[in-house]
Amino acid sequence: MKTDPKDVSSWIPKDLFAAYCGTQTDKLLVFYDKAVAKKNQMTWSLNWFALLLMPAWLGYRKQWNILATLTIMVSLTFFIEAFFDLTFGSGVLMGILFALAFMANGLLLMNAQSEFIKLIEQGLNATEIKAALHDKASPSIEMAVVGFFGYLFVVVTAATLADRLFGLPY
Repeated sequence: MKTDPKDVSSWIPKDLFAAYCGTQTDKLLVFYDKAVAKKNQMTWSLNWFALLLMPAWLGYRKQWNILATLTIMVSLTFFIEAFFDLTFGSGVLMGILFALAFMANGLLLMNAQSEFIKLIEQGLNATEIKAALHDKASPSIEMAVVGFFGYLFVVVTAATLADRLFGLPY
């Protein structure tokens, strides 16, 4: 089912977005209203937690697909640097993380939208959709710890492996 991202009537309703986000949703619901007003789910809005600890925030909000993408991307940079004898520098990765921090709430909204569309396509009724979305991105300190240390473990392992296989240029 294709939807027009500018057509806010096809967006996940605010109450279902709140259900998806679980507790502590006040700032996210303000963001939702801002995104609706601008008709843009990727409206930039700084998320300080995401800025300071992006992998932990992704775990905290159970955004595993984005965390996996970020982890793979950062891990691959070590292999690319080592194999091609390049140096990206920390500025590139910091720039990416900075941009992601400004897009964090939008990415959360887009993931909620994606889940919402999938459930509609399955033919679920409103009650079943709300139940399926309930607390999917609810805050979890435990998952923040898992996300952060999982990311750290994979990235450090990738850097070590790339250095041993090809020798990092720094």
